[in-house]
Amino acid sequence: MEEKRMFAAVKIQPNKKLNWLYAFLLPFIVQLVLDIGFIVAAVLLHMA
Repeated sequence: MEEKRMFAAVKIQPNKKLNWLYAFLLPFIVQLVLDIGFIVAAVLLHMA
């Protein structure tokens, strides 16, 4: 029984770490997407 519990804890752990990493990186990703979109829009306006 104890081994099963340990296995479950180990199984859950990486997922929690991934969620934390995702939550940490999300603002950077959003900022990057907005910056790229702004640059693309500026280039398109210049070309138009």
